[in-house]
Amino acid sequence: MSAVKEYREELLSEIGVKKIKNQNVCLHTFTELENVTKENRPDGLIVVTSGKLNPIIEWACFVEAKVGSNLLDEGQVERYATFAREIGINNIITISNELVTNPMHSPIKL
Repeated sequence: MSAVKEYREELLSEIGVKKIKNQNVCLHTFTELENVTKENRPDGLIVVTSGKLNPIIEWACFVEAKVGSNLLDEGQVERYATFAREIGINNIITISNELVTNPMHSPIKL
């Protein structure tokens, strides 16, 4: 992500991340989240930071993924959205086999 600026900017713009002007952009991914209950346990967390000495969080999101014939659960994602807002995260990426007309839209309504 940090090696090819154009690739980073194109990929991140697809998920709504504004251009980051600082150097040393890093993408951090987490699959084990601490201090979460069984009901509020998203599949992942993505955090984009910039800056070397004092990194700042530029963007963050929870990830909820379903595989096979499993469908996204509106109530589950709503709980994650509430939890995310409580800790200052404004984005959730959902991944599933459910079809939508626009890849930027989720198949569930929040």
